[in-house]
Amino acid sequence: AYDLHGIDRQITEDLWTTIEAFSVYGFNKSHAVSYAIDSYYAAWLHTHYETDWLATILQSENNSPKGLAKAISEVKLHGYKFAAADINYSGNEWIYSEALSAFVPPLRSIKGVGNIAMQEILDNRPFKNLDEFLYDDDGAWARSKVNKTALTALCKIEAFNSFEDKSLPLSMIEPFLIFSKPAIVLSIVVFPIPEGPKRQIISPSFSIVKDTF
Repeated sequence: AYDLHGIDRQITEDLWTTIEAFSVYGFNKSHAVSYAIDSYYAAWLHTHYETDWLATILQSENNSPKGLAKAISEVKLHGYKFAAADINYSGNEWIYSEALSAFVPPLRSIKGVGNIAMQEILDNRPFKNLDEFLYDDDGAWARSKVNKTALTALCKIEAFNSFEDKSLPLSMIEPFLIFSKPAIVLSIVVFPIPEGPKRQIISPSFSIVKDTF
């Protein structure tokens, strides 16, 4: 530029330094336009469908602990609350529950609850109590996919808090429940499943019998 047009050498060197620095991360106009359009769409969705948009962001970071933690912090800055995973409210993705007025994590994010067990829960809910969750109307064992590992995981995170009847703490069940057909095994004691809707569960911690969940 100096030889051809007589431009001051310092000006050309400063310009080249700027261009060189920009080349580390720079893109052409078509790339910039694409980013601008995406930003507009994101802003529109955030404005008109805020909870759906924020749930989508949470879902996109669900497999990244650091990313999810950051997303949760940012959502909280908007004034939203978070609820624990629950068999009656959690889906297969992050959702905003109007009933809970909070964002609810998906069942698939619970370690030990596989996709098949999750789908069985989603297909048969809502459940009012543990009895309804475990048995059908005829008193037969209803859950073929929700195994001991899945049920233990659900108990550990207290995913049954939406049950109407909480007379028996679920934390008492989790360590002892090993189920098979046609019996429920609690610790080392086997209780055949009785006929009809009424069943008995024993608590090894207190050695008492509880009737009907």
